[in-house]
Amino acid sequence: MMAAAAAMLPAQTAAAGGAPPGAAGAGAAGDGDGGSVPVTSLSPQELHELRGRLQQELEALGGSAQQLGRLAGAFAASQRAIQALDASAAPGQRLLLPLTSSLYVSGEVAAPHTVLVDVGTGYYVEMAAEAGAQYCRRKQERLRASLREVEQGAAQRRDALGRVQAVLADKLRRQEWQLQMQEAQGRAAGGKV
Repeated sequence: MMAAAAAMLPAQTAAAGGAPPGAAGAGAAGDGDGGSVPVTSLSPQELHELRGRLQQELEALGGSAQQLGRLAGAFAASQRAIQALDASAAPGQRLLLPLTSSLYVSGEVAAPHTVLVDVGTGYYVEMAAEAGAQYCRRKQERLRASLREVEQGAAQRRDALGRVQAVLADKLRRQEWQLQMQEAQGRAAGGKV
């Protein structure tokens, strides 16, 4: 028998949605007790459903990973901008301020060693430039840690999907073989009469 025949999948895994965006949805099937179900005990229909759920989870995890990567990149860019402003700007110096990634407004430096940091939900905190850069660094570290968790969850789902597909293919081959044997037996029995 193939190695995947002994594969077990978790009955339930952590749900996605909040912070940190780790992993999504259900594993194999289950009654919510956190136990495991051998994939070889599932019917082909259940394996098809499980394969679909795993594929959906992989897509969701991929989207989460991309979003986390973009956010970490934005904080890295903010950290570099704060450090450059702190190092080279002088009061009264004219510059372009980014409102979005493609919209800039003209501005003037008032206090080069002080920055306003968006800490979420519309709240801004005035910080020394160095503190603002450290804040961005900490946010990057947290986002990268979350990204690693998402990537680990995706790797687990890919492994589980491979096991499910292998068991499903094996079961479908066996069903086809049994059908062929039954047809051959029917033809042999029909020819003797």
